[in-house]
Amino acid sequence: MFIYTFIVLIITSFVTISVEDLGLAEGQQSCVLPDDQEDKCSTICYPTIKPLLKHVASCQENKEVISQLQDIIRGQKIDINRLKLEYDIIKDRLEEYKKSAVLNNQLNKALDNNRNIVRNLNAKLNMLIRLNTTDDSIRQLNEENLLLRQRNRELEEMANEKETQMQDIPSSCLGFEEQGIRQIKVPGEPIEFNVLCDSKIAGPGWTVFLRNLGDENFNRNWTEYEYGFGDLKSTFFRGLAVLHVLTQSQPHELYMVVYSKDGSEFSNYFDNILVGGESEGYRLKSIGNPKTDNFIFIKNQVNAMFSTYDRNNAKTEINYAAQKQSGWWYSTGSQLSLTGWDPNAKQILMLIRPKM
Repeated sequence: MFIYTFIVLIITSFVTISVEDLGLAEGQQSCVLPDDQEDKCSTICYPTIKPLLKHVASCQENKEVISQLQDIIRGQKIDINRLKLEYDIIKDRLEEYKKSAVLNNQLNKALDNNRNIVRNLNAKLNMLIRLNTTDDSIRQLNEENLLLRQRNRELEEMANEKETQMQDIPSSCLGFEEQGIRQIKVPGEPIEFNVLCDSKIAGPGWTVFLRNLGDENFNRNWTEYEYGFGDLKSTFFRGLAVLHVLTQSQPHELYMVVYSKDGSEFSNYFDNILVGGESEGYRLKSIGNPKTDNFIFIKNQVNAMFSTYDRNNAKTEINYAAQKQSGWWYSTGSQLSLTGWDPNAKQILMLIRPKM
C-alpha cells in the first residue's frame, strides 16, 4: 500500500511540475493543450511513468508468486507432519509385533508412502529453487526431506530383516516329527501363522485343522469361523482363511477321525481337499476319493459354501448352522458335520497334509 501511495505522489508532483514547465497559465480554464505542448508532455511523462507502471505490475506478480509459495509450503508441512505421525505409529507397532506378517504389509505400504512424499518434496523444492526464493522454509523443508530419507532407510532395513526371517519359515508341517505348535508360511502369501502339527495320529506332516474336545462353543459367527477361534493347545477351529490358503497353494489330502468314549475309532482319508476363498463363501470345491466308507456324507457337500448361524450360504429354508449350533458346509444333500458335538465322542479331529 505504501508503494502505491508513493507512486501516486510522484506522478502528481511530476504532472504539476510538467504543467508548469509547459507554461500552462494559472487559472487557465481549458484542459486541452496546444499540439506542441501536448507533444512535449508525452515526451516528458511517458518515459517516466512507464517504468513505474511496470514496477507496480511486477510487485503484483511477485505478491501472487509469494502467496502460491506459501500455500505450497503449508501443504508440505501438513504432509510432513502426517508422515511423521504415520512413521512413529508403524515403528512402535513394528517393535511390538516384530513377527507379524500383516504388519510387514503395512510396513511396505509406509515405505511406498514415504517414497512418494520424498519425491513430491524434491519436486517442490526444485520448483522453489528455480523461483530464486530465499524463504527460510526452503531450508527447513530440505532438512525434513533429508530426515525422511534417513527414516526410509531405517524402515527398509527393518523390512529386509523381516523378509529374511520369513524366508526361513517352513510352508507346512512336513518335517516335524513331534506334535507341537509351529509357525508356517505359504510361498507367495504375505502372512505367516501358527498351526498345530501332528505326526502321530496318521503319520508324518499333518496340520490339525479342527480339534473338538466338547469343551468349546462352536455356535460361532461368520467372522470367527473365517479367522479361527479356540486354543491350539485344546479345542479350536483354525479358520477358513488358513484352510483356503493352504489347500490352494498345493494339493492336500484330508484325514477325519472320531475317538469314542468306548475306545472305538472312526476315520477316513480323502485324497484331494480344496477350499475356495472368501469371495466364494469358502466353497468346498473338492474332497477327492475316500479310502473307507466313514464320513462319506461329506461327498454330498462338495460345491457347498460354508454356513454359520448369521450367514446361511446353503440358501435352504432351514438354516442348519443355526439349528445345529455349528458352522459347516451344509447342503440339501447332507446336514451332518464334524463341528457339531456327539455326546458319545471323546475327541473329533480334521487334519490336512500336502500330498506326498
